[in-house]
Amino acid sequence: MFKKVGENGTVEYSRRYTSLDHPGIFTETAGSKQLSFEDGSNGLVFGSDGEKIIIQYVDQNNDPESDNDGVHLKLYIWDPVENSIAYIGDRPFVSGYFAAETAFIVEEGVVKQWDYQTGTGTPLFDTGIRTKVSLSALPDCLAVCDIYEYQDLTDGVIPKVTIRFYDWDYAPLGECELSFDKEMIRYGDYIFGETEDRILLVKDGSATRPDYYIEKSDFGTGDIVLHEYHYPEMDLLE
Repeated sequence: MFKKVGENGTVEYSRRYTSLDHPGIFTETAGSKQLSFEDGSNGLVFGSDGEKIIIQYVDQNNDPESDNDGVHLKLYIWDPVENSIAYIGDRPFVSGYFAAETAFIVEEGVVKQWDYQTGTGTPLFDTGIRTKVSLSALPDCLAVCDIYEYQDLTDGVIPKVTIRFYDWDYAPLGECELSFDKEMIRYGDYIFGETEDRILLVKDGSATRPDYYIEKSDFGTGDIVLHEYHYPEMDLLE
């Protein structure tokens, strides 16, 4: 993110990137050229789809009579190789996994496939959960996690959260529970990533490295064991 003071005294933002092949040479992104960034928090990277980057752009038409007070969450896909950008569609104000062609969301405990063209979700299965949850989609499974927000917490009580796993036929694979020894900084998304054999988990949604992992081989056994993640350098120190 670069910013400068324009001729009229306002701060102007632009986004630039550099490649690993030519580090230090910064090029203005296609999104920066086509979209208006009135502040530095808009147009942030939202995810990826293969080698392309998904960008979320908050568009506000200031119409109080429209849904969400005129705020629209628009998704674009940016190709850093070609430095081109294309509009994907609007996303709803719910948790989910959003790719270029389709998306999966969870709404009032029902997992749906989102259609960008029609702006509607087709129900896939009902988790039966009516509290707040988030959804993560991985190649081998779907994960539905409890969400706690600051106002939901009782003073001095740190909640436990349950992560429920489903296969892509929507059959339950089992669940695991995370306990916390301190207040979480950010709530709701505890899936950090995956390897071929494991799902990596975090206690803090803003963490930069995993805290735990589970083995995919535990799916369907009725006993998903939570393992503490040890880093190679920690093993060397021991």
